[in-house]
Amino acid sequence: MVRNQLDVIVEAGLELKDLVSGNVYLRDINDYAPMNELYREFFTASPGVRTTLQQNSGYEKNSVRVRASFIFTRPKK
Repeated sequence: MVRNQLDVIVEAGLELKDLVSGNVYLRDINDYAPMNELYREFFTASPGVRTTLQQNSGYEKNSVRVRASFIFTRPKK
């Protein structure tokens, strides 16, 4: 996860354990194992639901290997 994404999560008053769902799009499905290892480093206690897919063709024109989107829930006070 990119550091500025972590900053946004913290600034919103959330923690990584508040993750509900994540979508990870890989340019090459062979990157799944290293991505999964890194994902588990960040989301240890409560990894939420995750979907991982290989992107459709057309993304090979740029150098982006991983795209991701996450949904977090704000804890009740």
